[in-house]
Amino acid sequence: MSREEKSEVDRQRRLVKEVIYPFLVANCTSVSDMRHRVDSVFQAIEKVKVARMNALINEMKEETISEFGVVPLEGTGEDVEKKLLELLADENAGVVADLLQGFPTVIDAGIKVEMLTRKVDTLPLQLLDG
Repeated sequence: MSREEKSEVDRQRRLVKEVIYPFLVANCTSVSDMRHRVDSVFQAIEKVKVARMNALINEMKEETISEFGVVPLEGTGEDVEKKLLELLADENAGVVADLLQGFPTVIDAGIKVEMLTRKVDTLPLQLLDG
């Protein structure tokens, strides 16, 4: 864990211990009441989060990859990702995201079919070479 991550974890612990918990103890009548109020606030935050995510998804449905401003993650072989993003620049960002999300399943299905139909004597068994 980096120093910044540790600092953030410590800050969050202090927030719970010194702010949230004392507030709830002072303002709730029981453990059940505390749980209800915490869940109520969580649900309110989650409702806004989901609404924002849905708005972003709807925005993605209307924008191309280039308009959406997608950049490859660092340290992941960015050249290949950058070329793929350039190749798909004019495609709808939402459609591309859906297609790429499902792509590993397509690959796995292809591997399964290959393993069911491949002849054993075509397997590269370097392990047997010694």
